[in-house]
Amino acid sequence: MKVSQKEIYDYLISKGLSRNHALGMLANIKAESSFNAGAEGDGGKSFGLFQHYNERRDNLLKFIEEKYENKD
Repeated sequence: MKVSQKEIYDYLISKGLSRNHALGMLANIKAESSFNAGAEGDGGKSFGLFQHYNERRDNLLKFIEEKYENKD
């Protein structure tokens, strides 16, 4: 699932990040996943915009499952 660079930039700015910090994060997302939120790497061991890995990946998936379980 591709995500909008502008949407991410606007969100980061709304949270108080500086322009340079937001642009740096966008550059990282581009390098890690090409703005594909469903990207997988390292043989399925890492995933997402920032390619979270191992325990961080597992904890993020657990959080998503708990937060959005049975939500329509």
